[in-house]
Amino acid sequence: MDVSAGQPPRAVKSRGALFALAAVSALGDADGVQAVKDAFARVARTTDHLSTFFGYRKQLKGKRTPRGTAPVASRAFRSTLASWFLTADVHDVAFRACKARQRKTPAGEEFALRDALRIAHVRADTDERRALLGWLAGNLSDERAAAALPVVDAFLTAQAAVTEDNFQQRSTADLVELCSAAQTDPLYTAASNFCHGFAVGVFRVLQEEDMARKSRHMFCLPDQMPTRTEGIARFVEWAKADPGRLAQGPADSIAAFVSQQYPCPRGR
Repeated sequence: MDVSAGQPPRAVKSRGALFALAAVSALGDADGVQAVKDAFARVARTTDHLSTFFGYRKQLKGKRTPRGTAPVASRAFRSTLASWFLTADVHDVAFRACKARQRKTPAGEEFALRDALRIAHVRADTDERRALLGWLAGNLSDERAAAALPVVDAFLTAQAAVTEDNFQQRSTADLVELCSAAQTDPLYTAASNFCHGFAVGVFRVLQEEDMARKSRHMFCLPDQMPTRTEGIARFVEWAKADPGRLAQGPADSIAAFVSQQYPCPRGR
C-alpha cells in the first residue's frame, strides 16, 4: 500500500490518508485489511491521528451500545490499533502519549488512549512498554510509571507544578493539582492547606444537607472511615480515572465521589 501522501514531509494533513485506511479496514478484502495493518503505524504518528482513524472506522463499521457507537472490533482491527503502541520505540510512544492522552474523533466524540487499549488487547514486549501501557490504561500508578520511564517522569513533574491559578478552583482539575502537590513544590504548604480545608468544608456542608433529609439520603457513611489524608488520596485517584470528572466543579465532584463511595442501601 502506497502511504507516501500520509508521511512527512508531504503530510501537511493526514485525514485523507487516515480515512482511506479506515475505509479499507472496515470494508476491504483480506489483502486490503492486511495492508492497513502493515501501513498504519507509518501514517498514524500522533494521538490525533489515532483518534481520527478510530472515529472514521467507527462511523464506517460501528455498532450501537448503551454508551453510544463502538467500532466492530475484528482481530485485524485490534492488531492495527496495537501496532500504534508496539511499532515505535517505547520512549517515542510515551512522548506521543504524554503530549495528548485525550483527543476528539472527527465527529467530536471524546477519545482516550485507554479506549484503544481496551479494544486492542495489546501485549507488551518489554517491561518498559508494559509499564507504559499499564499507566495509560489506569492500572499503574503515576509513581511506578515515572520510575520506569523518564519521559513519563518529566511529564508528571511538569504537570505537578502548582500555579496561582489553581487556587481559583475553576474545575476539579485545579483541586486535584493542589491535593497532588509535591513536597518540593514552592507552594506545597499553601496547596496542601487549601486542599484539606476546601475538601473538609464541602464535606461538612454535604453532611448538613444530608442530615436535613428525611429519606433518599445522598450517602451513608460507614463506621470505619478513612483518615482525611486517605480520603483525599482516594478522591484524587477517582478524579484522575475519568477526564470528564476533572472538568466538573470541585464541589460537585466531591459530592459525586462521596455518593459513589458510600451509597445508601435501599429505603434510606
